[in-house]
Amino acid sequence: MYEQPVHPKNLWLNDDPLQHADVDEIYRANIGRLIARGSFTPPARAFPGARYLPPAESPGEADWDQVRGLWEPDE
Repeated sequence: MYEQPVHPKNLWLNDDPLQHADVDEIYRANIGRLIARGSFTPPARAFPGARYLPPAESPGEADWDQVRGLWEPDE
């Protein structure tokens, strides 16, 4: 189980920590590796999960529609 790493080691040893969106991709890649190995089985119902949504430059009705869409069931 531990022969192949899940999470890249020493990510911040020589670099500054990354921003939310970049770290999100690292964690999603970790989950993808676990699924590929058979160590983790994704839920039967697909759900994008929590994601970092950067703030809009000029908030408006379209932004609220995006936020409301997070709670609407998939069709």
